[in-house]
Amino acid sequence: MKKFVSIIIVMMFAAPICFAKGGKGHHKEIFKQLGLSKEQKQQLDDMRKNKGADHKELKKKKKELRKSMNEAMMSDASETDLRSLHNQISSLQTQIKTKRFEKMLKIRKILTPEQRKTFFEMKRKMRKHKRHHD
Repeated sequence: MKKFVSIIIVMMFAAPICFAKGGKGHHKEIFKQLGLSKEQKQQLDDMRKNKGADHKELKKKKKELRKSMNEAMMSDASETDLRSLHNQISSLQTQIKTKRFEKMLKIRKILTPEQRKTFFEMKRKMRKHKRHHD
């Protein structure tokens, strides 16, 4: 019980730092806090590395479409063109969210029930911390 309380206290202070914007290598700190086995570390590291090009391409397309939308809103673009851009952006957002969800399902399979609880609590705190510092 003492060890569990100690882990929670460390996470309360370390999680926001680990998840801070631009915090390179934060995944190593998360791995450490979760007490992952070598196999779990490898599986999660492989997942992180394989996220790559497809995810970046979707985000790049979304950024380009948002720019086009902003320009179109200021121009004489038709409502049809604006709706088309909106639908394309919505579709990309859905694809990105679906990929994120699928990733979370994969992570969930890798972690033990206790690690899952810790991990998702860390994510919750990170989101809360990020909202207060954006």
